[in-house]
This record gives sequence, structure tokens and C-alpha cells, in this order.
Amino acid sequence: MQFMFEKTLIEKETSGNIIVLGPPLSGKSSFCQTILSIHPHIYFSVRKYFEPKRRLNTVQLPPVGFLLPDNMVWDAFLSTIDQATLQVPFLLDGFPGTINQAKLISNWVSMKNLSGKIFYLDVKKQVALNRMYARKVCYECDGGVDAVTPSDTDKCPFCGNPISKRIDDTKKNISWIKELYDKQDIKMKFLVKNVLDLSKVLKTESVQAIITEPYLGPQRGQLNLAIIIKELEYLYSGALKEFKEILKSGKRVVMVWPLFYGNKAINPNISGFKIKNFLPSNLIENEFIKKHCSSRQTIIYGRAGQKVFREIVVLEKE
Repeated sequence: MQFMFEKTLIEKETSGNIIVLGPPLSGKSSFCQTILSIHPHIYFSVRKYFEPKRRLNTVQLPPVGFLLPDNMVWDAFLSTIDQATLQVPFLLDGFPGTINQAKLISNWVSMKNLSGKIFYLDVKKQVALNRMYARKVCYECDGGVDAVTPSDTDKCPFCGNPISKRIDDTKKNISWIKELYDKQDIKMKFLVKNVLDLSKVLKTESVQAIITEPYLGPQRGQLNLAIIIKELEYLYSGALKEFKEILKSGKRVVMVWPLFYGNKAINPNISGFKIKNFLPSNLIENEFIKKHCSSRQTIIYGRAGQKVFREIVVLEKE
């Protein structure tokens, strides 16, 4: 659907209750924003409802990438609806997202004797990939994605900090490396798996190296450091346990760990690993180097005023 150019059609077809569904990168949010620019609606998006709460740490949520419980999403939807009047039609962005949520909304619509339309957006694979490659992200904000065009500003519209290409668009990065180093095609396999289950899909001692910047916790708003550090230490400890299982002896893990406000570190369980320090001994006592190293003599990256610094940790399997 070329919804960006068919405003006449949108104006005619979207005045009532609307549910917009579709796979990732199909343009659901953009379509909804176009609808809202034409017709008033009670708007509900799971991401837009919960992300500010994640940033401000006002509610305990699963780690990024995990589905929210159906009952939590349903309560959020009802809360949004209760604050408005059903004399104004609703617009649901990507909701319902599970079978159970679909049953709940179906029963609710029947009980309220409401009607409306469902738009399912679908795009060709290459169009979706092009959108993914165009994404930019603000790491000083909440890590939220903005689909931008080359003519857009390179400043985050929320906090004003620079935005840059997403580092997790893996296939794009691989293509860039191939071009930069003039590499021939190699066989690769991409998997999307829970890090705490890696040993179930990868063979024991089959991996040569692991390089990762994991979830670093919320980076905007008030931070409850005790809770955040406890959750991250649990996640990282579990990940390192899996890394130990699949990594060959003597091989290494390169990780980025958060260092909150430049001085509050996390300490996951690194049993079976030892931290490697690559700084020459004659530089370790250098005053400038000391400012950019942790007590573990790992390298720290950060800027003045930044809440979440990065600690570069190299671990070698014993």
C-alpha cells in the first residue's frame, strides 16, 4: 500500500475504529501518524506507551527484545481507553500482537458493540531491508529507532544528541566489511536466539570468538541503579555461562559493559574466564590513560554528562 501518497484514500477509509497490523518494517507507525494527521483517534501503541516508562524506570519491564506479558499490555490498553471517550474512534498500532491479545480485543469489541476496519500492511523484502538500512539511533536517549532519510537532521528529535547508523543491522555491516576489505562471498548463517539458550543451538566448544555490545540498561530519565545493576549482572552472568559452554579453550569474548555515571560498575560472574589487559606496562601509570581505565584496567569510553559510559572488557576462557 503506497499510503504516503494516497491521502484521499486514507481520508475516506480511516475515519472509524482502526487496527493497523503488519510485520516489522512494514510502516505501521508511519501509517498511523498519517491517519492521525487527518482524523482524530484514541491512539494506542505498545511501544509508545511503555518506552517512556522504561526510560524513566517507573515500571518493571522485561529486558528489551522480550515480549511483554499479555495482561500487562491489555491493562495498558484499557487504561488508555478509560482516559478517553469512545465517541472518538480508536487507532491501534500493532496491537493486538499475540493470539491471546486478539481474543481479548475481539471479546471487548463485541461487548462494546463496536465496528471498524483492520489494515494489514505488507511490503516486499527489499523495501523492508532498505528501511532497516536507513535507520538511525540515538544512544543517549532510549535506543529508540527513527526511520530517517538523508535529508533529515542528524540530531535526535527528543534529546538533541547526535544520531547514527544502527550498529545492529548486521547484514548491512557485513556488506560494508566485504566492500571495505574486498572480501569474496563467505558462508554465513544468521540466527535470532535468546542469549541464555545459546548452548542449545551451538555445539560445545565450537566458537572461536564472541564480540558483543549487549543491552546496557535504560539511558534516559531517573535510574534506579541498584535494580538495574542487579538485573544486568543476572543477564550478563547467564550469558557468560553460555559463552563458556560454546567457546573453545583459550579463545576470547569482547564485551561492552555499562559504567553508570562513569564510576558505578557492574560485576557479573566471570567464572571460567580471566580479564585480559592489552595496555603496555609503560602506559598503565600514565595519568591520561588512568582517566580512561577502570580499576580492572579495562578501557572506558564516555563523554561529560553521559549517564552510561562503556567499559570494554576482553575475557579469555581458561
